[in-house]
Amino acid sequence: MWQRSIARDIEREACKAQMLAVPEAKRLESGRQFMSAHNRRLLREQAAMSATDDHQGAFPADFVDDFNEPGPDDDFEFGIDYRAGGASHCDFRFSRWPPDPA
Repeated sequence: MWQRSIARDIEREACKAQMLAVPEAKRLESGRQFMSAHNRRLLREQAAMSATDDHQGAFPADFVDDFNEPGPDDDFEFGIDYRAGGASHCDFRFSRWPPDPA
């Protein structure tokens, strides 16, 4: 059990170091592009396509993406759940950070 914890810490620190090697302005711009209405539309379309019978027939081992819009009490802008065989494997919730200036 402790080995997984150590590996997870090493992986997190390696990812953090890699991301921090990119200038802050470029990281923030990448985040703005990812959170853009255009990208969210593409992700929503991709999620819908991944659930079709045609797609599942062509790619049976592929994950199905669920695009999640926030509810009234949620504090995220959108979410993506990846599932296979009806079981959720990975859930992501995306919030704008830093927040847009008021």
